[in-house]
Amino acid sequence: MLVDFRCRLLTPEFNSILETGHVAREFEQFGHRKPSTMTMDDLLKGMEEAGIETVVSPGRDMETKGGSKVPLEHIAEMQNKYPGKIIGFGGIDCLKGHQAVRDVERSAELGLKGIMIDSMLCEVLANDRRLYPIYARCQHLKMPIIITCAGMGDPRWAAVRPVADVATDFPELKIIVSHTWPYLMDAIHLSVYFPNFFFELSGYFTWPGCDQIVAALNRRLIADHMIFASAFPVSPSLKRVVDRFRQFYGSVRQEVMEKVLRGNAERILGLG
Repeated sequence: MLVDFRCRLLTPEFNSILETGHVAREFEQFGHRKPSTMTMDDLLKGMEEAGIETVVSPGRDMETKGGSKVPLEHIAEMQNKYPGKIIGFGGIDCLKGHQAVRDVERSAELGLKGIMIDSMLCEVLANDRRLYPIYARCQHLKMPIIITCAGMGDPRWAAVRPVADVATDFPELKIIVSHTWPYLMDAIHLSVYFPNFFFELSGYFTWPGCDQIVAALNRRLIADHMIFASAFPVSPSLKRVVDRFRQFYGSVRQEVMEKVLRGNAERILGLG
């Protein structure tokens, strides 16, 4: 059974961030089924068909940029409703200053297992010193943090390399970069150097250059650092995503694939 490290839930609260802004444009561009036409039963059925035991469901808070927010309480409610299947990460608006730190603390109080920030969408680099109080509180509370960058975002703010400063300054903080492409060599380099750095390629794991990832996995350069993530429901069929992932990385050693598909995520989350 697998762990999926980026899977949004099919509820009105999550749909508010999936059917507005750039994400809504992606659904339209690729002709994908809108989340509001699906239900949590569809997600649970898809997990079973794909062999996914647990999903990490990160929220999002983009209020300072005029966007919407998934309430922390809703994420906790869904985690409690589906124990063992859903692990919630609180979505934090990284431009909210002291309120962002309080939201990290509130996430911990609610029993959420980690934090996610969208530094790229907030138009700041991951090593912007305004984000450091968030990192400090996450490290203190032993809460892993997902940093959404790279992918199709604005290249002025999407770079992965600035995460090196964060990994250096917060050595006990488990950092997961989401999407990662096209900064693949940077992710490989950071994986070799920083034991607290992890990454996933949700939505991009077959895009140009990912053959480098296959080679790095087989040389065990990133075997302990790469994790599987689907980007559901932007990629609407979990089984199709898992099948394509297994096919593209079919030459990777089985023991390494087991780490990517489950073991590394369990280590980050303290499972097993």
